[in-house]
Amino acid sequence: MKTLLFTFICALTLSGYSQEKFIWEIKDSVNKSASEIYTVTKQFIGETWNNPSEVIKNDDKDGGIILVRGLTQKIIFIQMGATYAYTYRYDVTFRMKENRYFFTINNIRCHSTLGSSFDNNFLIEPHDIVDCPYAKKKKFAPKCNGLMEELKGQLQSIADAYEKAISEEQSSDDW
Repeated sequence: MKTLLFTFICALTLSGYSQEKFIWEIKDSVNKSASEIYTVTKQFIGETWNNPSEVIKNDDKDGGIILVRGLTQKIIFIQMGATYAYTYRYDVTFRMKENRYFFTINNIRCHSTLGSSFDNNFLIEPHDIVDCPYAKKKKFAPKCNGLMEELKGQLQSIADAYEKAISEEQSSDDW
Protein backbone atom coordinates (compact mmCIF):
# COMPACT_ATOMS: atom_id res chain seq x y z
CA MET A 1 0.00 0.00 0.00
CA LYS A 2 2.87 2.37 0.83
CA THR A 3 4.43 1.63 -2.56
CA LEU A 4 1.18 2.36 -4.35
CA LEU A 5 0.73 5.64 -2.46
CA PHE A 6 4.36 6.65 -3.15
CA THR A 7 3.95 5.85 -6.86
CA PHE A 8 0.75 7.89 -7.02
CA ILE A 9 2.36 10.91 -5.33
CA CYS A 10 5.39 10.68 -7.66
CA ALA A 11 3.11 10.52 -10.70
CA LEU A 12 1.20 13.62 -9.57
CA THR A 13 4.45 15.48 -8.96
CA LEU A 14 5.86 14.54 -12.36
CA SER A 15 2.68 15.35 -14.23
CA GLY A 16 2.54 18.82 -12.69
CA TYR A 17 6.18 19.44 -13.46
CA SER A 18 5.97 18.30 -17.07
CA GLN A 19 3.49 21.05 -17.88
CA GLU A 20 6.04 23.77 -17.13
CA LYS A 21 8.78 22.55 -19.44
CA PHE A 22 6.97 21.05 -22.41
CA ILE A 23 5.03 23.98 -23.84
CA TRP A 24 5.50 25.60 -27.24
CA GLU A 25 3.94 28.99 -27.95
CA ILE A 26 4.17 31.14 -31.06
CA LYS A 27 2.39 34.51 -31.27
CA ASP A 28 2.96 36.55 -34.38
CA SER A 29 1.48 38.93 -36.91
CA VAL A 30 1.04 38.05 -40.56
CA ASN A 31 -0.38 39.85 -43.53
CA LYS A 32 -3.39 37.55 -43.75
CA SER A 33 -7.04 37.79 -42.82
CA ALA A 34 -8.46 35.49 -40.16
CA SER A 35 -10.11 33.49 -42.95
CA GLU A 36 -6.80 33.06 -44.80
CA ILE A 37 -5.06 31.98 -41.58
CA TYR A 38 -7.85 29.47 -40.99
CA THR A 39 -7.46 28.04 -44.51
CA VAL A 40 -3.67 27.72 -44.20
CA THR A 41 -4.10 26.11 -40.77
CA LYS A 42 -6.61 23.53 -42.06
CA GLN A 43 -4.24 22.72 -44.94
CA PHE A 44 -1.36 22.35 -42.46
CA ILE A 45 -3.40 19.99 -40.27
CA GLY A 46 -4.32 17.89 -43.30
CA GLU A 47 -0.67 17.59 -44.33
CA THR A 48 0.71 16.99 -40.82
CA TRP A 49 -1.66 14.41 -39.31
CA ASN A 50 -2.68 11.19 -41.07
CA ASN A 51 -6.36 11.42 -40.26
CA PRO A 52 -7.37 15.04 -39.57
CA SER A 53 -11.01 14.22 -38.88
CA GLU A 54 -9.93 12.02 -35.95
CA VAL A 55 -7.46 14.47 -34.39
CA ILE A 56 -9.50 17.68 -34.68
CA LYS A 57 -11.45 18.00 -31.43
CA ASN A 58 -12.73 21.55 -31.90
CA ASP A 59 -13.09 23.44 -35.18
CA ASP A 60 -14.68 26.86 -34.73
CA LYS A 61 -14.00 29.05 -37.76
CA ASP A 62 -16.14 31.93 -36.48
CA GLY A 63 -14.48 31.83 -33.05
CA GLY A 64 -11.04 31.50 -34.63
CA ILE A 65 -9.90 28.33 -32.89
CA ILE A 66 -8.95 24.79 -33.86
CA LEU A 67 -7.91 22.17 -31.30
CA VAL A 68 -5.98 19.11 -32.41
CA ARG A 69 -5.23 16.16 -30.11
CA GLY A 70 -2.30 14.20 -31.46
CA LEU A 71 -0.45 11.02 -30.54
CA THR A 72 3.16 10.11 -31.12
CA GLN A 73 4.87 6.80 -30.41
CA LYS A 74 8.52 6.35 -29.48
CA ILE A 75 10.28 3.02 -29.07
CA ILE A 76 13.28 2.52 -26.82
CA PHE A 77 15.27 -0.56 -25.97
CA ILE A 78 16.20 -1.38 -22.42
CA GLN A 79 18.94 -3.75 -21.30
CA MET A 80 18.46 -7.51 -21.46
CA GLY A 81 16.23 -7.38 -24.51
CA ALA A 82 13.22 -5.55 -23.07
CA THR A 83 11.60 -3.16 -25.54
CA TYR A 84 9.16 -0.43 -24.61
CA ALA A 85 6.90 1.63 -26.87
CA TYR A 86 5.77 4.90 -25.32
CA THR A 87 2.75 6.76 -26.69
CA TYR A 88 2.49 10.46 -25.91
CA ARG A 89 -0.66 12.54 -26.26
CA TYR A 90 -0.50 16.28 -26.86
CA ASP A 91 -2.80 19.17 -27.72
CA VAL A 92 -2.15 21.72 -30.45
CA THR A 93 -4.28 24.86 -30.33
CA PHE A 94 -4.47 27.22 -33.28
CA ARG A 95 -6.04 30.63 -32.57
CA MET A 96 -6.53 33.19 -35.31
CA LYS A 97 -7.65 36.80 -35.64
CA GLU A 98 -7.19 39.40 -38.35
CA ASN A 99 -3.46 39.54 -39.12
CA ARG A 100 -2.52 37.52 -35.99
CA TYR A 101 -2.18 33.93 -34.87
CA PHE A 102 -1.37 32.14 -31.63
CA PHE A 103 -0.10 28.56 -31.81
CA THR A 104 0.34 26.37 -28.71
CA ILE A 105 1.45 22.79 -28.05
CA ASN A 106 0.75 21.70 -24.47
CA ASN A 107 -0.90 19.05 -22.28
CA ILE A 108 1.79 16.53 -23.21
CA ARG A 109 1.29 13.28 -21.33
CA CYS A 110 2.50 9.74 -21.49
CA HIS A 111 -0.68 8.12 -22.74
CA SER A 112 0.42 4.48 -22.58
CA THR A 113 3.33 2.11 -22.72
CA LEU A 114 3.73 -1.38 -24.06
CA GLY A 115 6.66 -3.43 -22.90
CA SER A 116 8.15 -6.77 -23.69
CA SER A 117 9.10 -7.34 -20.07
CA PHE A 118 6.99 -7.65 -16.94
CA ASP A 119 6.32 -3.91 -16.32
CA ASN A 120 3.85 -2.38 -18.80
CA ASN A 121 2.85 0.44 -16.47
CA PHE A 122 6.13 2.34 -16.41
CA LEU A 123 4.95 5.68 -17.78
CA ILE A 124 7.65 8.26 -18.44
CA GLU A 125 6.12 11.71 -18.22
CA PRO A 126 7.76 14.55 -20.16
CA HIS A 127 10.53 16.22 -18.16
CA ASP A 128 13.69 18.26 -18.59
CA ILE A 129 16.80 16.13 -18.96
CA VAL A 130 18.64 18.09 -16.28
CA ASP A 131 15.95 17.20 -13.77
CA CYS A 132 15.46 13.62 -14.94
CA PRO A 133 13.62 11.73 -12.19
CA TYR A 134 14.93 8.48 -13.66
CA ALA A 135 18.63 9.46 -13.47
CA LYS A 136 19.13 7.25 -10.41
CA LYS A 137 18.80 4.25 -12.70
CA LYS A 138 22.14 4.90 -14.41
CA LYS A 139 21.62 2.37 -17.20
CA PHE A 140 18.19 3.73 -17.96
CA ALA A 141 18.91 7.50 -17.81
CA PRO A 142 20.65 7.81 -21.24
CA LYS A 143 17.74 6.03 -22.94
CA CYS A 144 15.24 8.18 -21.05
CA ASN A 145 17.16 11.34 -22.02
CA GLY A 146 17.18 10.20 -25.65
CA LEU A 147 13.43 9.60 -25.47
CA MET A 148 12.83 13.13 -24.14
CA GLU A 149 15.10 14.67 -26.80
CA GLU A 150 13.24 12.77 -29.53
CA LEU A 151 9.86 13.86 -28.16
CA LYS A 152 10.97 17.49 -27.93
CA GLY A 153 12.40 17.31 -31.44
CA GLN A 154 9.17 15.97 -32.91
CA LEU A 155 7.01 18.59 -31.20
CA GLN A 156 9.46 21.36 -32.14
CA SER A 157 9.30 20.23 -35.78
CA ILE A 158 5.50 20.65 -35.71
CA ALA A 159 5.92 24.19 -34.37
CA ASP A 160 8.60 25.02 -36.96
CA ALA A 161 6.54 23.60 -39.83
CA TYR A 162 3.47 25.61 -38.82
CA GLU A 163 5.47 28.80 -38.49
CA LYS A 164 6.87 28.23 -41.99
CA ALA A 165 3.45 27.38 -43.47
CA ILE A 166 1.71 30.39 -41.97
CA SER A 167 4.42 32.86 -43.01
CA GLU A 168 4.61 31.73 -46.65
CA GLU A 169 2.96 33.98 -49.16
CA GLN A 170 -0.02 32.40 -50.85
CA SER A 171 0.31 32.00 -54.58
CA SER A 172 -2.02 34.27 -56.49
CA ASP A 173 -1.56 32.04 -59.51
CA ASP A 174 -5.01 31.34 -60.92
CA TRP A 175 -4.27 27.77 -62.01
